[in-house]
Amino acid sequence: MHERDRGETLLNQIRGSKPPRIGVSLLGVPIYRELGAMVAEILTKSGFEAVLSESGRRTSLDCDVLLLIGDGVYFSDLARRLQDLERRPVTILWQFEPLPPPEITHHSDARAESVIAKSGRLLSTLLVFPRPLRKAVGGLASLSAHLGAMQVISPILMSSLKAVSGVELGTKWADLDPLSCMVLIRASTWYRRKYSNSWLDFVFASTVSQQRFLAQSGVPATFVPPGYHRGMGHDSGQHRDIDVVFIGNSRHRRRGTELKRIVAELKARGITVMTIGTGCYGEERTRLLNRARISLNLVNFPWDIPAVRFLLSMACGAMVVSETIDESAPFEPGKHYVAANIADIPDVVSHYLANDAERNHIIKTARDFIVGECTLERAVGEFTQAYCQSTRPMG
Repeated sequence: MHERDRGETLLNQIRGSKPPRIGVSLLGVPIYRELGAMVAEILTKSGFEAVLSESGRRTSLDCDVLLLIGDGVYFSDLARRLQDLERRPVTILWQFEPLPPPEITHHSDARAESVIAKSGRLLSTLLVFPRPLRKAVGGLASLSAHLGAMQVISPILMSSLKAVSGVELGTKWADLDPLSCMVLIRASTWYRRKYSNSWLDFVFASTVSQQRFLAQSGVPATFVPPGYHRGMGHDSGQHRDIDVVFIGNSRHRRRGTELKRIVAELKARGITVMTIGTGCYGEERTRLLNRARISLNLVNFPWDIPAVRFLLSMACGAMVVSETIDESAPFEPGKHYVAANIADIPDVVSHYLANDAERNHIIKTARDFIVGECTLERAVGEFTQAYCQSTRPMG
């Protein structure tokens, strides 16, 4: 019998008895809460009992399956608790946050460990010291000192990454801000230190680059990209009065600089642009994207695709124009979205605004793909199949 057919048979048998209880734990921020509600809805319709919780809060382990969505770092406390159980739930991690690029390899030498530890302590100090300093010398002076210190620590953090990778890092690393560097350092060491099949049964990667990084780190992971759910939005067919919209955090040094340059050049050409930093979620986001002809994506990590950003735009009928990404699966540039070098984005945007037929063809192709093939229901199905096919005794 085919493995998928076997899984369906097992699932049907399970549905005939008490519904399996699946605990879904994720980061407590708006976009993850939206995603969690969608996943829970799909699980419930599939015959499971879904219970949502947020990382950082004590998650109940009284379940048949524990689905962790986000980054392994979020769930270190769960790893300890699960390892202490005599019988534990089948545990699945869906890695959703960026990991270092695949060329990074793990080295457990003492020098790398030492550099990472020192850099982490130094960055932690810098992130907390402005609070008391603000009271003493005022907010502006505190912010200036804070930013200056962050600039000083950047080379140290880059040295940490080099120590971990064992390679010279290319130009795409040059503009990473210190906090992003620290995030990658933590991610690159968490799996080596914490991953074990004694508490984690399955790992799924939301992007190809994550899957390749994990494979080189000795972690067996399956590529399962996020997919479309109607909660991500829809095309209302209304008149679009905004040429270009950008939704996202522009505080990262490189993204902020490039966004300002691109916006200025587009406006100089008479193109209307709207940028939204934070606080745009749910129906408000859907309404905004339905007003836009083009949704702009500027990367924080050139090797990792922000797939949910693409899905939200495609769902609402806004064509995605993105800075070139190393690996964009499941989406194909030129078919589901348009990729361009950062310097060429204003010209590319101008071209597609002037050519409705070309733009609408890409919009329709992308929409058909996410509705018909790249669905969140398909992704969740991968997790339930893994549970059904698991031979490990379940608590």
